[in-house]
Amino acid sequence: MVRTTTKRINMDYECDVEEKHAGKYVVIIGGKVFAYGPNPDVIIKRARRSHPDEIPFMYRVPSGESMLL
Repeated sequence: MVRTTTKRINMDYECDVEEKHAGKYVVIIGGKVFAYGPNPDVIIKRARRSHPDEIPFMYRVPSGESMLL
């Protein structure tokens, strides 16, 4: 029998996302913006190298023209 372990992820982040993040991807670690940029692959790799024991949360910040319904 193979045992698997799961980590629970709490997505209840209250994070200050600024105007400079609009239209870009942000990686949140520990409730704070760790990195942001236009290329998600680059910033997620940097986050995993820097914080290997943490589970990063990635989010694309809507631009000013975006509208959520």
